[in-house]
Amino acid sequence: MNLSFHNIHTQNNTYFENESIEIEEVDPGKMSDSRFEEITGIKTPSVYAPSFALAISKIFKVQTKIVIIRRNGAFLGTSHYSIVPGLFGSHRVFFYKTVYSNFIYSHSKEDEILSLTSLFKKYFANSGSFLCSTIHVLNQSVGINSDFSFFQFNFSKYNNNDDDLINCFQKRKKSYLRKALKMPFVSEIHRKDGIRDFYVLYTKNQKELGSPPCSEIYFHKFLESVASSKIVLIKMNDIPVAGALIFQSQKNETFCPFIATPRSELQSLPALRLYYEVIKLSMRNGSDILNLGRSQKHSGHAHFKSQCGFIEIPVYYYLSNQLNPIAFNPSNRLMFQIASFIWKKLPLKLTIYLGPILQRFL
Repeated sequence: MNLSFHNIHTQNNTYFENESIEIEEVDPGKMSDSRFEEITGIKTPSVYAPSFALAISKIFKVQTKIVIIRRNGAFLGTSHYSIVPGLFGSHRVFFYKTVYSNFIYSHSKEDEILSLTSLFKKYFANSGSFLCSTIHVLNQSVGINSDFSFFQFNFSKYNNNDDDLINCFQKRKKSYLRKALKMPFVSEIHRKDGIRDFYVLYTKNQKELGSPPCSEIYFHKFLESVASSKIVLIKMNDIPVAGALIFQSQKNETFCPFIATPRSELQSLPALRLYYEVIKLSMRNGSDILNLGRSQKHSGHAHFKSQCGFIEIPVYYYLSNQLNPIAFNPSNRLMFQIASFIWKKLPLKLTIYLGPILQRFL
């Protein structure tokens, strides 16, 4: 695949008919964040910035490229992709979510998003498969519903007052949260020194969920590569009972890709205290939004996040004809359910050993 400057002239396209769409691929190591901000107008730090794309390359040991999209010479949008290993060979995957310009992902321009997505499909058609996900589109007609949603907490409801924050939780959770705040939990913020405690919680939680864990080395690389990343631990009598990994994904957004709340005799109290502390920490760091990551719709985790004041935002995927991931094939859901059931029954040490091997293909 030629990774140099590439032009696409489109026809029979509602918005881009007879216009020149230019897609430039850039090595993230050869573009500074300040130059990226100058070209795109996206404030850094950001998950779309070259520094974060470079971090992804180091963490996963994959080739990552920044994509700059222009229409008739003017900036239109950006993203970055990685070539990742898979059970059925390598394919290109846009990491986390794809951002277009404001005028592309505004709700009144959904047809235009679909047109731009078709350009990506055409661009990657000769070199592999194309998969991108976005949280900016709220209409099923322009994407494939993945049965997952992002959950975000908007700080506009919170006026730096504990009572206001507690009132964001639903009625039943308010009483539990007040109880959790009265208990002798201790909240701690760590960098790499908190990985061991967090990993113990994380692997227990993954086993309970029936999902293979990442390796402990992965978390070391993540905290080494992403400067804003932190580990939040909740302890009771000096024993870790809940934990989360967070980092600044946008200038005004904190992202929590990993949260570990294994079952305990304390029921949901450690989880509620963890959510409360992560929200307060994100607020102190100047974020307007806390993104708690994806959960499967109608699952227990999704319901819990909603009860804690998080807003559900559907995730939709765009796929090329060459790509048919197992996760998007309804006939394979039973296979995953059986595999998850078996995984829950395995010894914890075995899941820690096998998990990182299987994670490469999930």
